[in-house]
Amino acid sequence: MPDTPSPAHDRDLGDAARRRAPVPLGLIAWIAVFSLFPVPAAATDLGAWVQKMEPHERWHSVEFRDPYSGKFLVSRAGTEDTRARATLTLTASPLDACLPDVVIVFERDAPAVADLERSEEIQLQIDRRPPTRVPVRIVTQQRDRFEFVQFESLFDTRNLAGHRVLRVRKPPELRAEFSLRGFAGAWQTALSLCQNFLPVD
Repeated sequence: MPDTPSPAHDRDLGDAARRRAPVPLGLIAWIAVFSLFPVPAAATDLGAWVQKMEPHERWHSVEFRDPYSGKFLVSRAGTEDTRARATLTLTASPLDACLPDVVIVFERDAPAVADLERSEEIQLQIDRRPPTRVPVRIVTQQRDRFEFVQFESLFDTRNLAGHRVLRVRKPPELRAEFSLRGFAGAWQTALSLCQNFLPVD
């Protein structure tokens, strides 16, 4: 995974309606796709925020904490398609009842020429099952090489467990293929960690 500084985005985890507002940050590229949560504006390296990164075959689980207070923020499971320069992450936040927030990040050759946010549909195919279409929000920001594809409907993670590959298509520009080897372990680790911090009724 890349380890050179690159622009990225943040997201608002505190909204009960799950609305998110990407904003630019200067972050290490690999950390960027594993770190979409509020950080101090002056932060340029989120390495201190990352805790307990664990490999699970082709996936990783990772925990994020505030390095100053030690407060748990989010946990995440993620993988990448290096050929497509794309990263798939599922984030679990106690503020969202640990429901999976699914984002695919594509790195483009050139920065975007303008801010853009639009609703689209992408096609998902698991192994040789019939493809399905899901609604997404696609966000780019001027002078940023990253294109964010955020799922707008609740994603059933049980559909991925026990399978081999997830193919993502939105002709002609969005195409990626993610291995599912290790997904179940990575997501269960992230989910269990998040659930430990759910508020008690």
